[in-house]
Amino acid sequence: MKRSTLSSLLLRLLFSTAAASAITAPAAALAEPTTPAATATAYAVVVRGDGLDEGAVRAALGKELGTRVVRGDTAEGGPVRGTVTVTLRRADGELAVSYDEPGRASVSRVVAAPATDDEAIRAAALLAGNLVRRQVDDLLGTEAVAPAPAAATPPPAAAVSPAPATPAAPEVVPANAALFYPLAVNSLWPEARVRFDLGLLYSEVGALEGIGLGTVQNARRGSRGLRYSWLVNRSGGAVQGADLAWAANVASGNVEGLQVALGFNVARGALQGAQATWGVNVAGDTEGVQVGLVNVAKKVKGVQLGLVNVADDVEGLPIGLVSVTKTGGVHALVWASNTSYGNLGLKFATRHTFTMLSAHVHAEGSRALGGPGFTIGGRLPLDPVTLELDVQGVHLFGDRLCCGDDGALRARDRTLAKLRASVSYQVAPRFSVFGGGGATATFTYADRRVAGEVGPEVFGGLAF
Repeated sequence: MKRSTLSSLLLRLLFSTAAASAITAPAAALAEPTTPAATATAYAVVVRGDGLDEGAVRAALGKELGTRVVRGDTAEGGPVRGTVTVTLRRADGELAVSYDEPGRASVSRVVAAPATDDEAIRAAALLAGNLVRRQVDDLLGTEAVAPAPAAATPPPAAAVSPAPATPAAPEVVPANAALFYPLAVNSLWPEARVRFDLGLLYSEVGALEGIGLGTVQNARRGSRGLRYSWLVNRSGGAVQGADLAWAANVASGNVEGLQVALGFNVARGALQGAQATWGVNVAGDTEGVQVGLVNVAKKVKGVQLGLVNVADDVEGLPIGLVSVTKTGGVHALVWASNTSYGNLGLKFATRHTFTMLSAHVHAEGSRALGGPGFTIGGRLPLDPVTLELDVQGVHLFGDRLCCGDDGALRARDRTLAKLRASVSYQVAPRFSVFGGGGATATFTYADRRVAGEVGPEVFGGLAF
């Protein structure tokens, strides 16, 4: 929950608390039945969910109510007037507070979970105080009604009829239709869960549990099911199911399922499933597959397939032109070889794989050749030694076709295909020496003819 949203909630609750106190003061003279619950002054609190400090919750609630608050699972201090239950579900983006008192109906509130534990405790205390005082604020779209002043002579019992109960807001709305929220069926129940949501331009629901169709869809606390949008699917909590959009899918919580979009996919929590896009995928810890032009994640157990793959660590297979992790790093290399005398490279490594972009020069008699190269390979780190096996392709551009005095053909261009094995030793954190060998197939091109030969290669160099 943003601070502006929390501030708004606090102001509304404080206003409703003051209003209800002023309204209900005359009714204090009406004696309640003398029961252990009615005469007790302490309240019990039960804390569930994602790790809120129970002591801090009791302290905040005691300050709000101005009385003693005990643990809900003990009988310390005798009977209690009622029990407050606080439930924080980070995965669903919900903070729920309920109050139960003997002889009265249970009441509850559900709001979007604040961003920090301190804000969640403050919001829970204010919501609990509101419920304990039997106030009904505009969170549920109802109004408190002041009781009529007590008459000097009470009317006959037969003349007194109970006031009609205010209907509670529904937890579930079977179907919702929206033009541009709040021009929508669910505008009176913004926190309710919706089974089917149809939005022409923009729809917003408390949570979606079913199917959503629209242009821009927003599920405040998360979604379970299938959503298809012409532009954007957004979720303020977790996503379980599939989000399909032409532009983007954005989830503030975990994603268990599928995100597919042309522009980008974002899962600020963990991803268990797949992301696919022509643009950028971003996720936290990932178990599954990311397919996109650029893939970014934290710890990956699975596959990253894209032009650029970035992660903290990968236990799987990154496939791309550039794949790099914190555990592998980016390294500059310089080395010499019998097939290309001078070589420079930039290696992008993960824990067990790497790719490298390189530049090569070679001399043949009085002529110079030079060109680019690309390498893909695997590595086995055995600190401080690392073993590598790779496949490298190099294309060298040379002089124009000519013939020597002996009539031997001189090739203008040549392609080198190499299978190499190497071992490196880490001398310092950013300095290693390496060497190795392999086989090289050389293809030369001249006068529409191709000549090929296979020979050995020996190389050695430095990595930084």
